Amino acid sequence: MEVQMNKENLTEDGSRIDTHRLREAHKILILLQSDIGNKILNIVERNPFISTSEISRLTTTSFSVTSSYLGKLRRLKVILVKKDGSFRYHTMNPVRAAEIKQSVIYMARS
Repeated sequence: MEVQMNKENLTEDGSRIDTHRLREAHKILILLQSDIGNKILNIVERNPFISTSEISRLTTTSFSVTSSYLGKLRRLKVILVKKDGSFRYHTMNPVRAAEIKQSVIYMARS
C-alpha cells in the first residue's frame, strides 16, 4: 500500500517519512520500555545463540512470557533464530540493530 503524500508525512526539509518504518520503530521502543523486554534484548546481545529456556532462567520469568517477547522481537527482525530439533537459539540481527541505531540517532537530532 502506497502512502499518499501530504504535509503530515514530510519532514521540515521536504523529504518523505517512511511511515512503515516509523510504526516498526514505535513497536520496538514499546518493547524496550518494558523491563522484561529490555532484559531479554540485553541478554541476547551479550550471549549469542542462547536458548529460550536459558533466557527465561536468567530473567526469572516464565517460559511462556519469555517466548512471547522473543516472538515479538523476531517478528520485528530484531533477533534471529536458529532451530536445532525442538530447541531455538536466539541471536541479535546485526543489520537490523544498525538500522535501529541509525533511526534512534536520526530521531534524537530531529
